[in-house]
Amino acid sequence: MANRSLTAWLNKCGWEIALTVALAAALAISTNSTATQSLRYLAAFAGLGSLMQVILAVVRKRPLSDRLSEWDEGIVLATVSAGAHLVAVHIDKAT
Repeated sequence: MANRSLTAWLNKCGWEIALTVALAAALAISTNSTATQSLRYLAAFAGLGSLMQVILAVVRKRPLSDRLSEWDEGIVLATVSAGAHLVAVHIDKAT
């Protein structure tokens, strides 16, 4: 049962995470950016994706309790964005 839930979650949210990381990596490679700037690109793309998913959930009037809805995708991308931003800030303070 748990394996099916994880598979369904990855089918729903996994491609968005992969797309976000791919876009951030492409921008980082094309601009020869540092690790901190690469993480900031990831935070920006994930934040924009999260905002888009939340707007879709509100427009489609999805309840927050729905499983595997746009809310879940928005929460995952917001978490990726926050994590990338926190790591970038930590790297900035360390250097």
